[in-house]
Amino acid sequence: MNLNQVARRLAIGMAVALPMALTVSTSAQAQSFFRIGTGGTAGTYYPVGGMIANAVSIPGKLIATAQATNGSVANVNGVASGAMESGFSQSDVATWAQKGTGIYEGKPNIPDLRLIANLYPKPFTWWLKNLLASKAFLNSKASALL
Repeated sequence: MNLNQVARRLAIGMAVALPMALTVSTSAQAQSFFRIGTGGTAGTYYPVGGMIANAVSIPGKLIATAQATNGSVANVNGVASGAMESGFSQSDVATWAQKGTGIYEGKPNIPDLRLIANLYPKPFTWWLKNLLASKAFLNSKASALL
């Protein structure tokens, strides 16, 4: 085999390999990631986030993952900063972030924060330490909230 034949084979090999390599790199670039901020790994929301991630993942196109976090505030902040694409949050925390009230008062609000889905209704339970506090509460204007 002379030098011209080696060069020709090398050129043919490159002509075949280069488009294949570009296809592989292009498909890797087309793959998207979708991070779901949940809560701690020992809680309820992390496994739920994992199930949602498995359900929405599309092999080769979209990889969704559950990401363990410190909960609602961390998730809202993570979505706002771009550290994750979505996250679970209590409705009050999300509302405060969107409007710049509550714990977000004095901080820039996040007006484009949007709800994807309500997982389930979450009733609020308020515990009082003793009977005296219970009577005082029930006799106050705050009891009208019940």
